[in-house]
Amino acid sequence: MSFLSPPSQSFIVKVQHYTGLIFGGFLTAHVVNIAAGGFLGPAAFNEGMKLFRTVYQHPVAEAAILGSGAIHGVIGLREMSRRKSSFRGNWYLTLHSWSGAIASFLVAGHVVGLRLLPYLSNKSDLVGFPFISFVLDYFPLFFYPNLAILATASLYHMSYGFLQIISKTRISRGVLWKTMVGLVSGVLLYSVVQAGTLPGRDFGIYPEIMKHHEHHIPSFLLPWK
Repeated sequence: MSFLSPPSQSFIVKVQHYTGLIFGGFLTAHVVNIAAGGFLGPAAFNEGMKLFRTVYQHPVAEAAILGSGAIHGVIGLREMSRRKSSFRGNWYLTLHSWSGAIASFLVAGHVVGLRLLPYLSNKSDLVGFPFISFVLDYFPLFFYPNLAILATASLYHMSYGFLQIISKTRISRGVLWKTMVGLVSGVLLYSVVQAGTLPGRDFGIYPEIMKHHEHHIPSFLLPWK
C-alpha cells in the first residue's frame, strides 16, 4: 500500500481491531475501578479513580484513548453500511454492529457529561463516588436504564469482537465466551446491587453538585426545582 493509495480492507480491519483493543482495554479497567466501589467502598473507589486518572487523563494517553474510540466507531459505521447484505441471517454479527453503535452513542454522552462539561467548568473534582450517588438518587429513571443498556451493549460488543480477534487460536471460543461473560456479568451484577444502596449518601457535597447541574441543565429537568 503506497502512501497515496486508498487503504486496503485488510488494513482497515487491522486498525479496527487494534483501536478496539485499546479502547476496550480502557473501558474494562474503568469498569473494574467502578466495581471496586461496590466491593471495597467509597474510599477505595476514590483512591482507585485518583490513580487511574493520573494515567488516562495524561494528554497523550487521553488523546490515544478517545482517538481510538472515535476511529473504531467510524470504521464500525462504515462496515455497517458496507456489509448490510452479510447481516441477513447472522444475528451475532448484527447484534455486534448495533451494540457497538448503541454503546458509542452512550459513551459519547458519558464523555461529554462526566468529562468535558466538568473540565470546562473546572469541576472535575466533583466526579467521584458522591457524584454517582447523586445521579442515582435524583435521576434513577434515566441513569439505571442508561447504565444497564451501556453495560449490556458494551459487554456483548467487546466480547464478540475479542473472540473474533483470537478466533484462529486453539482456545475453545465456547470456553472463553462463558468465562468472560460469567466473570464480567458477576462483577456488573454485584456493582448494580451495591449501587442500589448508594442513593441518600450525599457525602456532604450534594449542594455543590446541584449547582453544577443547575449551570448546565434546564431547571424543568431538575427534580429538586
